[in-house]
Amino acid sequence: MAAGMWQGLLAGYKDVEEKNAAREAKEEELMEKRKSLALKIAALRGTNSFSVGTSGTTSGGSAGGGATGGSIEHQAQVLKSQFNVSDDAIARVAGTAGATGLNQAFEILERTRQRFSDLGQPMPEDVVTNLFDSAVLTGAPEDDLDFGKLEEYIGGALDPLERELLTVSRSSTGQAYFPEPSVLEPPKIEDLDRLERRAINDASQKATIEIQNINNALNNIRRTEESTTDPEALSDLTQTKTWLISRQAQVKDALDSAAGDGGNPTGLVGLYGNEFLQQMFEADPRLSGGVLSSVFQEARSATPKRVDSIPQLRNLARLGVISVGDTVEILDPATGEYVLQTIGE
Repeated sequence: MAAGMWQGLLAGYKDVEEKNAAREAKEEELMEKRKSLALKIAALRGTNSFSVGTSGTTSGGSAGGGATGGSIEHQAQVLKSQFNVSDDAIARVAGTAGATGLNQAFEILERTRQRFSDLGQPMPEDVVTNLFDSAVLTGAPEDDLDFGKLEEYIGGALDPLERELLTVSRSSTGQAYFPEPSVLEPPKIEDLDRLERRAINDASQKATIEIQNINNALNNIRRTEESTTDPEALSDLTQTKTWLISRQAQVKDALDSAAGDGGNPTGLVGLYGNEFLQQMFEADPRLSGGVLSSVFQEARSATPKRVDSIPQLRNLARLGVISVGDTVEILDPATGEYVLQTIGE
């Protein structure tokens, strides 16, 4: 009976010992991980990153990796010969991040060039310029390390070697961060054809609406002529009607020319511009790299409507053919020249 009791007590004691040993091993493992993380953060950002008595660190972005591949002179020569990087751009990065920063830039450019090559395209020159212009450079830390704060955060003491390594790493050069350039797959021919058709439809809709407004205005003038006897008023109506008929013919010709699969949209684009395309390019930059028909290659605004007098302008506005926000050219009787003006409220 006594022997069994002692065996039970001994087994329980061993079990407690094993659990304590396992707990201590786990705590030691966690401390080593905590120390490793803390040393890395301290090397990059100093001991001000730690708040004593808490387990958190302040957050921050990574500066990115990149193995040092030779001296600054070597890296500079490679960047200049392979990517035509300017001396000023190289000096800016090297002055802060040294050869490592230049090597980071080289690796990103080499990777980006390969991505363009996989798409069968040369890498645009502005990729290099944009990469160096957008580089974020951070200088070497200048604040002194507070080993007491660091050790309190870790929960244990640093040995002399760890202190020395941390001090040396803190006196190194700064860092460079380069955002990865975007590589857009070029648009397909079908995409561009569809885009041009949408642009033509946009202009055609504007033309159709204007034709409807002109027809309504002409009907309004004909009714007014029947009830008007004043010669001056009739003269103004006749001039306005002439303007409307001329504009109607111009818009109809543009619509007819653009009709069908083989139509020519030049007239429509001349009248209403191609701002729809520019809006599409902003929404999807990939499209702007495609080869479009000549009429769509350059941004064009709508051609201003041209009127010969203020009374004519008032009539057209009253008839709903010219609206607030439209740009018009008005004849200046004093100079005989047309003056550009945007219709306000």
